Amino acid sequence: MPNPSGWQVPEGEAIKYLSDGELRYFFKAIDQVPNEFRRLRDRAMFQLILAFGLRCAEVPLIKVTDFNGSISPAQLRITRVKLKPYPKSHPKAGQKKPRESRWYDLSKLNERAVRAWLKVREQHRHANANPALFLTFHSDEEHAFSTAHIYDLVRDYAEAAKLERHIWPHMWRHTTAVKMAQAGMSAYDIMHRLGHTSVLSGQTYVNRFGPEKAALDRKTDAALEF
Repeated sequence: MPNPSGWQVPEGEAIKYLSDGELRYFFKAIDQVPNEFRRLRDRAMFQLILAFGLRCAEVPLIKVTDFNGSISPAQLRITRVKLKPYPKSHPKAGQKKPRESRWYDLSKLNERAVRAWLKVREQHRHANANPALFLTFHSDEEHAFSTAHIYDLVRDYAEAAKLERHIWPHMWRHTTAVKMAQAGMSAYDIMHRLGHTSVLSGQTYVNRFGPEKAALDRKTDAALEF
């Protein structure tokens, strides 16, 4: 069966994701930042990256108006970026995939993080002129966060947390999918949450990390222990 998304993790290739311990140490490093602007910004940003498996290119696209806190639960609109063109087997081969915007419900934890950041963001000199949700100290009326900023932050916080291996941004996206599969979510749930084009991408995580796979592994271990 062809994969219309054009990509999924090849069979047998390791899926690299963050462990619970690495996540705890990473967020602890953020919480220890003395500067309130950076601490609350990065807390909110990485919570959202983890909650929705955001690609680096999707973070700078989030605007202040994409947060709707007037309803319950609060919602966030995310513009999904399709980085790879349609595959050769697709009728639209070679063409770029269109961006899609979706509204997602926020947990109370993530809503609080966004609200805390917005309160500090209001003090930025270009808070009203720049629509981007996340700003840097030096953001002007047109420029905000970039993918390079996110790479730098992941590197810096991983070093501050003294993580023992190389961590890069896309590992967070894998982590979201793996944790959803481990929690028993379906391939469709994963596809919707991460903005995949094909349910087969979500199925990869279910096959490798779902409860059935975990139960089979336990049975195998038990059978081979003497």
